[in-house]
Amino acid sequence: MSIQVLELEDSQNTYLSFQVGDELMASKILSVREVLEPFEIYPIANTINCFRGIINVRGEVIGVLDLRMKFGVHVEDHKQMRYLVHESDQGPIAFIVDKVVSVVEIKDDQIDLNVRIKNAQKMDYFKGIARVRESLMTIVELSSIFDTDGMLEIQKSVKKNAS
Repeated sequence: MSIQVLELEDSQNTYLSFQVGDELMASKILSVREVLEPFEIYPIANTINCFRGIINVRGEVIGVLDLRMKFGVHVEDHKQMRYLVHESDQGPIAFIVDKVVSVVEIKDDQIDLNVRIKNAQKMDYFKGIARVRESLMTIVELSSIFDTDGMLEIQKSVKKNAS
């Protein structure tokens, strides 16, 4: 296996792009601690639907949130699926995505922050739509996903029980 080291000129404008269903999304690369190939998830009873359970990463217990379920897209486990491990104030959380696409540079003037989207759910994690080459990417802030669906309480419970 070869490892490629990227030289990032401006990490503030560097994003990790990934796919959830058919939608192309991106989040600031500094918000992602690591990308993991999928492995066994231990389910936790009586949690919200999109919280799949916990994983053990080198002795650290991490909660797993399925972004496909969260965003209401078809869920099917496959070889390209990945876990994005994000470090939050409440501890690490892994997000399941269908595919990691690439590392891209997105300048502020490429992001439309004033997109009007009508949705029944709170969408504080939605930061805008970026135009990159011929594609549109939804920019999301992974840490803001915690503020919805009781994720903060679940993550605090996982962290407390792991101690």
